[in-house]
Amino acid sequence: MPKEQYMCQLCANHGLFNQPKKGHKQKCPFKGCPCEMCTLNLKRRALDQIERQLRQFAEEEVATNNTSKYDCNATSDRTVTLPSYERFVVWSQQPALLIAQTETFSDI
Repeated sequence: MPKEQYMCQLCANHGLFNQPKKGHKQKCPFKGCPCEMCTLNLKRRALDQIERQLRQFAEEEVATNNTSKYDCNATSDRTVTLPSYERFVVWSQQPALLIAQTETFSDI
């Protein structure tokens, strides 16, 4: 039985369910799509990246300090550098009028 392949979620949002993810990033026709579902996918990816970085930071802290993961009194001199995520989203109520807005994670 062959291994499952990951499929491009941006293409899946638009009905193309057979696009393998590997090697597809630069060729994806929906890479800059401003629709609501694609924007939601990009936010999820950025949040997953932040969560991975925080989890890795916590594991490193436990390993270096040899303290409990839930020790409230443990202090650290290190800071976590989180990726900044901004994406220009095009919204329109009229087909001829396009208004660009910057969307950030401040509203989450």
